Amino acid sequence: MVASVGVFTLLLCSSLAADDGKPDLRETARTEQPGFLVRVSLNRASRSYREGDVLSMHVVSEKDAYVYVLYQQADDTVLQIFPNRTQPDNRVKAHEEVQIPAADDLFRWMIGPPFGREVIKVIAATKPVEHFETDPARLRRFTPVPAKQLKEVDEEIEATPPAEWTESDIEIITYPRGQSTERTGARRFGVFFGVSKYKYNTEYAASRDGKHSLDLVNAQNDAKRLAAILREVGRLDGVQVYVNQQATREHLEEAITEWLPAVSQRPMRRQWPNCSPSAAEHSTATGTSR
Repeated sequence: MVASVGVFTLLLCSSLAADDGKPDLRETARTEQPGFLVRVSLNRASRSYREGDVLSMHVVSEKDAYVYVLYQQADDTVLQIFPNRTQPDNRVKAHEEVQIPAADDLFRWMIGPPFGREVIKVIAATKPVEHFETDPARLRRFTPVPAKQLKEVDEEIEATPPAEWTESDIEIITYPRGQSTERTGARRFGVFFGVSKYKYNTEYAASRDGKHSLDLVNAQNDAKRLAAILREVGRLDGVQVYVNQQATREHLEEAITEWLPAVSQRPMRRQWPNCSPSAAEHSTATGTSR
């Protein structure tokens, strides 16, 4: 485990300005108390992509699950990128890494307009999400997800027992070649660790004749409550919560070196042409074959 204290908290004031009135994929099917973890990692640790860069990702679930990956472009278009036409089977085994696009796929996902702040969201459920299910023959590489379908998915997921699903989202920045970045505004983000059950407590207690214990009573609940309180009172714009077995060194390093830096940067404000849903495959989700 990563800490010898009950609750370990990280806070970062970010320069990422909010866009009022725009939909946010991060608020869809949101949970701060997941029954298990699902992780997405990108081919760029900085999560910053210039025009023409190739984007790929790996997804891993702690449990056998049906995995769905959504992508919200800077123009707010939401696309389903997994399952897709060449990867229609989204039943993923526990700890089995899925690469999108697949390693043997000649397709390459190259960054193009529109540019700006974009969100990748992963939803994993122990049962298929009905409102995502479609005929595999109708799947595209980037299947548009209308707002109505997104709302139905949100309602279906929210009605599912917490132990049966989880989610994770990350934010990336895309911008044209040669464009610099600047820092504007401010937002706050928090990472919370709560450890009540320690890995070697049994051995420790045995060495002390059972009279002492490293375990705590409510540290994991304290971390969850603190995250909820600071999200409301402290106006945090985003949180990550890790408790007990989830509170690993790997997650700590990922939060510090990847997630927090990624949400603390934003490209210069500038208006770029929007892309209609019908042209989605030629916008940010542009693909080329080599």
